[in-house]
Amino acid sequence: MRLQTVLAGVLALSVPGAAHAACDPGGFMPSGTRTYSMTAAGRTTTMTSKSVVKGDTVSVESTVDGRVTTTTWTCTAKGITANLGAGTTAMQVDTGSLPPTNAWRVGTSWPGGSELKMASGMTVTGTSMSRVTALEKVTTPAGTYTAFRVETSTKTSMKAPAEKTLPPGMAAAMNQTSKTITWYVKGVGMVKLSGAGGKYSLTLTKVSR
Repeated sequence: MRLQTVLAGVLALSVPGAAHAACDPGGFMPSGTRTYSMTAAGRTTTMTSKSVVKGDTVSVESTVDGRVTTTTWTCTAKGITANLGAGTTAMQVDTGSLPPTNAWRVGTSWPGGSELKMASGMTVTGTSMSRVTALEKVTTPAGTYTAFRVETSTKTSMKAPAEKTLPPGMAAAMNQTSKTITWYVKGVGMVKLSGAGGKYSLTLTKVSR
């Protein structure tokens, strides 16, 4: 579940503030299909992410090991709201995780916030701070790009409903601070991600429009 939460945040576009003009999905989440090599828990698999941009809405269909997750991101007065599909979970992103395209430059920083409500009644909240630390060349199987390097520190916490108690060790495992490095390219999207000291990663292998 933790990896799903991270991927939902980095593969879908969200922006700070309430203005719809700030929602710029064509910049770092353009329409098209991106294929990634994904490594987690010592296992490598393939993930495809198909995005369709329509106005202020981005629909993202992600497939891993034959399992499909559809996420629809819509601009609202609070920022970006993501619907992860009926009967599964819902995530509310209040402050966003990516700034407008024209604001990207080395030194730009921004806060992020999310709330993930699961069918079990558990709630996972996250607060983060991201910063563009460099503009550097990144080589992937899909090509060599000049990318924005974004370093993010995220603090997560899990809360059980009043009538439930978290299993031993779960609270400690979820209530922690993690660091992620992500590389973004304008007009392409995310091309690489590394988290938890390299324990999980995504690398772009193919892009098609």
